[in-house]
Amino acid sequence: MKKKSNTKRNIIKTLIGFSLTLLIIYIAVFQIGTANIMSLLGLQDNAYTLESKWVNEMYGNGSIILETPKTLEKAQLIQLPEEVKAALVNYETYRYEEGNNLTILLNIAQYQPSITANLEGAAAGAMKQMEAQPEVRNFTYEQDEYPLANMLGIRQDGSFERIGDKNYAFTNVIFTKDAMMWQISISYPQDDINGALIVERVLQSIVIG
Repeated sequence: MKKKSNTKRNIIKTLIGFSLTLLIIYIAVFQIGTANIMSLLGLQDNAYTLESKWVNEMYGNGSIILETPKTLEKAQLIQLPEEVKAALVNYETYRYEEGNNLTILLNIAQYQPSITANLEGAAAGAMKQMEAQPEVRNFTYEQDEYPLANMLGIRQDGSFERIGDKNYAFTNVIFTKDAMMWQISISYPQDDINGALIVERVLQSIVIG
């Protein structure tokens, strides 16, 4: 009788556990959303992201429009040197991340009217900053002109290895016009072809006006 009683209790525990699991999944899917619960469970990949519904949003007081998987969130600004702050009227950073699968970063800088944004300097500085990260190894990239409408632009495509993680590919584009600069940087696992498709979709959506 004792053995039967223990068996019955184990079955009840199993059923309760199974019911709670179903309840958690139900709440997560209907309250949090399918995409988010997939991300939490480690099931989401860039194929799912590419096929999901994207959003068109304006950033930087409407100075740029981008289509992205989700709205980019305004990020906390890093501490800038005083000489850099003195040259700026405004600086904003927006970010979207899906774990280690995808990162989209948007920087918008407005310099003082007496300053013309330096495209080449901004491009070189962006690459130096990425390569200088302590966890980055085997950093390589290629650079080409990438004009947009009547604006000068540079595109940088490359890859790097993150220590203790995996290899990543990235694309960085920078545009300048007068005292304004816009930078869009996207990274994803190097072996993910969907990541490359996401990059092109984002870049094709850029409208600056």
